[in-house]
Amino acid sequence: MLRVETRSWEHHDGTCDKCGLQAIQNKKHALFLCPCMQMCSLRLQFADLFHDLPLAHKITAIQTVAFISLKLVLRMSSIFFQRQTGNSYRFISELMDVFCMADVH
Repeated sequence: MLRVETRSWEHHDGTCDKCGLQAIQNKKHALFLCPCMQMCSLRLQFADLFHDLPLAHKITAIQTVAFISLKLVLRMSSIFFQRQTGNSYRFISELMDVFCMADVH
């Protein structure tokens, strides 16, 4: 689970534990913004899912996207979640593996 979902019972502030952005670890952060190496690598592996999104070159590059407007992130999320392909389901599955790894003891 993403930290935004577990913060009430695990008593943390919900910030991402994978990167240093001090951003809330929600689905938008995990999908598009988290600059951790695992997510950058995963976005590159599934670059075909991002190629037609706004700022696709920044999403798949290994770099921090310092500022993206909320309106743009909502548009990208809408486009991304309208796709229902085997690749998009595999990407989400692997994304959750990345973010749940910290929970495995």
